[in-house]
Amino acid sequence: MKKLVIMMILSSLVVFSWGFSQEMIWEIPEIATAKWPRQMVLTPSGKLFYSSMGADQKVWLTKLDLKHQKIEWSKKVFGGSGQTGPKALIWSESENSFYLGGSGLWDNKWQGFLVKLDSLGNIVKEIFLGQEYGESTVNEMILKNDKIFIIGHGGNGISFICCLSNSFQEIWKTEFQNQGFEKIVKCKTEIVIFGYTLPEGQNYIMKLDLSGNIIWKKNYSPILQVYDAIPSSEEFLITGKSLSGSAFLKKFDSEGNVIWEREFDLRPGFDSKGSCIFALNDGSGDLILVGNITGNWTAETFVFRIDSEGYVQWERYFHQGGTSTGIYNPKTGNIILGGGTNENIPQIIVLYQDVTPIDEEKNSVPAEFQLEQNYPNPFNVATNIRFQLTREANVSVIVYNILGNKVRNLVQNERKQTGYYTVKWSGENDAGQMLPSGTYLYHITANSFSATKKMVLMK
Repeated sequence: MKKLVIMMILSSLVVFSWGFSQEMIWEIPEIATAKWPRQMVLTPSGKLFYSSMGADQKVWLTKLDLKHQKIEWSKKVFGGSGQTGPKALIWSESENSFYLGGSGLWDNKWQGFLVKLDSLGNIVKEIFLGQEYGESTVNEMILKNDKIFIIGHGGNGISFICCLSNSFQEIWKTEFQNQGFEKIVKCKTEIVIFGYTLPEGQNYIMKLDLSGNIIWKKNYSPILQVYDAIPSSEEFLITGKSLSGSAFLKKFDSEGNVIWEREFDLRPGFDSKGSCIFALNDGSGDLILVGNITGNWTAETFVFRIDSEGYVQWERYFHQGGTSTGIYNPKTGNIILGGGTNENIPQIIVLYQDVTPIDEEKNSVPAEFQLEQNYPNPFNVATNIRFQLTREANVSVIVYNILGNKVRNLVQNERKQTGYYTVKWSGENDAGQMLPSGTYLYHITANSFSATKKMVLMK
């Protein structure tokens, strides 16, 4: 009889195949003049802004209301006499302003620029960088301690790092000959730059103090194109495209030594690259890797959840087009991706996390008894099962196979207080034997509350 009841419950369940409970795909043909997002920022008020090079080849800024899927405004904010594109966009909460950097043509000469915009996209201040090199570009920048750290390229194989005040006064600048810079990330008291040497193209990671002095520099191989880099605790992660055309992840320790590297050849005959990396805030130590698969004039987006050792826990593909930028919101756990369809229509994808952020749980009381969808799902190493209790209860969490036979007692009639709980399961039965791949059920009872959900083990 018990088996029958469980199977009846299961008939109405929705299987979530990856750890986010829902998604929103918003195609926006009305702003095709602004083209694809290149960089995005999300303000504390929940407004999404993105910069792009518009159809007129000038810099555009667009403001979106995600909650209501509404365009608040989209307009040209900067441009030269020729093609002008943004390469970096950051938001200053204290100043209620944007800093936007990039490069463009002025009288047939490339110039790197930095502009400050108010919250309505109006120019407050502008400056050109690297004019002494003849031509220049601004590649990327970060904001730290009310100072702007910028990496860029000049002519004749020169790259530069400069530090400006928020009023655009130069504090210091350092030049490097025969080197290129790809990404800059900020640490607690230092900055880290990923670059390459010329002409042979040896990749390196370099740490500097906030005065521009080199602390250490380490070469690494093979040759890689780096598209995103993030700090993770005292370590660093990069993603991009290898010379073979595959997406990759590489992890470094605090001294710039490689801990591990993973390469993902996702589809034979097609190129793939990693575009964005995010460190999740759910206590798992896992990452989200977002990238593109391109070929035959089409693109699709992939989203991977990666564990702390670089192995894929689940994967998801969007065939509507490619992703050029993304944001992870640590307050909600949601992921926002910006790109375009294969018909070149601007597109926003929001993946809504179904897990309450840990920081919000510390001082909150659950509003209801709840069993959440396990994550990752499907899984091949381990998965997390979360539940919440509104009051003290005797709790049991049991795993069943698809036939309704009990295979594992995860929690057996334990007295637990009000709060949030996570139980990990690695796919073994009560005897410690690994179970075969397939669909399994996990069931909770807590006083009069009971619930059942599905999960998929993939070996």
